[in-house]
Amino acid sequence: PQPGCYVWILDKQRQQVPTGCTGEIVFGGQLADGYWNLPETTAEKFVELPEFGRVYLSGDLGRWKAGEIEIVGRADRQGKIRG
Repeated sequence: PQPGCYVWILDKQRQQVPTGCTGEIVFGGQLADGYWNLPETTAEKFVELPEFGRVYLSGDLGRWKAGEIEIVGRADRQGKIRG
């Protein structure tokens, strides 16, 4: 991550998972204010977690592997094209 930005991999209870275990990729630190003109989506994806502060729930599933994040899928059925 960039300086001032953080990344965690969390389980469904929003606790960090051990290395090698799959969870949702979550970003913290310097974040955007939210989605433009989409207050419901902003409230769903940008949340306050007691242990981590304000975070962005990416919906991407991944795990730490050899110091890198391996992306393994999505927490929902959203697909991404070119980005």
